[in-house]
Formats: sequence, structure tokens, C-alpha cells
Amino acid sequence: MYTKEEKELIISNIQQFFYTEYDEEISSLKADILFHFFEKEIGKYHYNKGIDDATSLVLDKFSSFEDDLYALRKRK
Repeated sequence: MYTKEEKELIISNIQQFFYTEYDEEISSLKADILFHFFEKEIGKYHYNKGIDDATSLVLDKFSSFEDDLYALRKRK
């Protein structure tokens, strides 16, 4: 799902967040565990939001396309 480089960056960002916000250094293992927890618990909501956004965009574009096609109809 994520490349090795992406996962390493995410883990590093989690570690940096804890250090910046809580003045606490956490290991790569703890950051990895947190990453998997958030991925499992929050990932589905982000995924579904992306699907909803894409659906809305496609429906809007289809509506516009339908209007354009209707405008091309020949009048009697």
C-alpha cells in the first residue's frame, strides 16, 4: 500500500510530532504501531470520504455533460 520510503517518512513524522507536541521521543516501533492503529481505525473514513468526493465530482461533470449534449439536439 505504501512504499518503503513513504512509510519511513510517515514514521519519522509521527516521531517528530510527539517530540514537538509532547517533548517526548518515541521509538520507530512505537511510531509504527501508532501508524498501523490510525491506518486501521481512521483510514476507512478517509477512503470513504475520497470515494464520496469522487462520486460528487463525477456526478457534477456528468450533469454538465448531459446539459451540453441536450444543447446539441436539433430543434424541430
